[in-house]
Amino acid sequence: MATSVKSRSTNDYLHHSQLQDIMLLMLLLIAFLLGVANFAAHRAVAESGHPLLSVYAKESWPAVRIVMLIIEFAVLAGVMLVLHAGREGWLWFYVFYSIANTGFAWLIATRRI
Repeated sequence: MATSVKSRSTNDYLHHSQLQDIMLLMLLLIAFLLGVANFAAHRAVAESGHPLLSVYAKESWPAVRIVMLIIEFAVLAGVMLVLHAGREGWLWFYVFYSIANTGFAWLIATRRI
């Protein structure tokens, strides 16, 4: 008496590589959204008119803002590159960096410091 065992087709499951691709896309999306929040925090600080920003001369302020945005972009791009290379732990660095960045931006924009 032969018993028939139904085997599931490989199409019923996502392949391991497909799951890795989905996970990578999710991590990159999280990093990108954190980057958007960091750029928004940067803009809020830049437009706050806080006395802390008076350290920079008014004529050099546009150049300072551009340099700050380039640095922010470099950090975001670097994190996304290391995530793509399989170093998921760097997302935690970026999460904590973003929390600190947003927190200090809030303190500066609301003039609590």
